Amino acid sequence: MESQMLVACHFVYLAATGGISVHRCTRTTIQTRLLHKSGFQINKVHYNADFWGLLGSLQIFVNRNTGQKADDGWLIRNRLLRIITSLIEKCIDIVRMGDVIEIICEKREHSIDV
Repeated sequence: MESQMLVACHFVYLAATGGISVHRCTRTTIQTRLLHKSGFQINKVHYNADFWGLLGSLQIFVNRNTGQKADDGWLIRNRLLRIITSLIEKCIDIVRMGDVIEIICEKREHSIDV
């Protein structure tokens, strides 16, 4: 459909007032409620995390006192760790707790924006 759009959790957080958690969440109640109030019809919710969620957080923790950039270091460059954490993230996605939530929705006709 032409009017369908993909709304990632981070986009919704930046676009909506009141704030939506961009951390791991067990359900999408807050996000879907805000989208419904804004006049959107939810068609599909999909979790699509990758290694950056776990491995990136670990790299940030390791770099906290070193002065290195958050995304620079031996952990993030390690291909084996990327594969392992990607598999872990996909398992987390299966139980609908991934840290990247994609919501496919479309604007309803005659909706009232909040």
